Amino acid sequence: MKLWQIKDLYPKFIQYDPFTQKTLLLQELKDLAGIYCWYNITRDLFYIGSSNNLRQRMTCYLSLAYLTSRQDYSIINRALLKYGSSSFVLLILETLEQGKKEQLLELEQRAIDLCNPSYNILTTAGSSLGFKHTLETLAKMSEIKTGELNPMFGKEKSQEFLAMQKGENKKGVLNPMYGKLLQTSFAKYVEPTPVYVYNSVNKELLISFPEGIVVAKKTLKMGYDTLKRLCNSNPKEEFIPKRGPLQNQRLIFNHTPLS
Repeated sequence: MKLWQIKDLYPKFIQYDPFTQKTLLLQELKDLAGIYCWYNITRDLFYIGSSNNLRQRMTCYLSLAYLTSRQDYSIINRALLKYGSSSFVLLILETLEQGKKEQLLELEQRAIDLCNPSYNILTTAGSSLGFKHTLETLAKMSEIKTGELNPMFGKEKSQEFLAMQKGENKKGVLNPMYGKLLQTSFAKYVEPTPVYVYNSVNKELLISFPEGIVVAKKTLKMGYDTLKRLCNSNPKEEFIPKRGPLQNQRLIFNHTPLS
């Protein structure tokens, strides 16, 4: 979509050259929420976003330190750094009072649906929490970070870096696990919790598993979650297994010997 087409859709837009009109921009956006659009006039590519605090959001965009620190996570940040301030105009498409989150997200979603912004990876307004990228989205993200847009483009990797990537500095005595027994080291941190099985009527100990719940469940042919629940039950829950070596017996389970 071209710049003029976006302006036709939003006739009340406000346009800024943000890097030469910074003071005016931050002054006029004070205490406002709204929908904004970064338009790259040299490439006809653009990004649409929303913020409950437009002034704060634009302050971030106008900070070189902010853009640089977040370029790996944001396509628009990377584009602003790559093409420079003279290649972009900022459109404030709509404004509203702060605190109206649902209305703000509805307006952003409408703008995304109408304009189909090229810099937006997510096509749903709001948080990306729990979002799973589609194969198409992953391909787009990969394409955007190829060639000159890749932060490592044109940079020569040092021999030390290449050696580190190959793991050459972690071989033999340089490996932090060199000379250590993995089984002993692992057992130090994963101590099995014993399982004791009793007759629920006379509290006679029938069998114990010092190796832990995994061995017990395999031997008794019981589910892990069931066995764990029975061991932790208080008061003790009686259980009659339908299979296994203790089939049809009335049992109780515990992680420590019954007194």
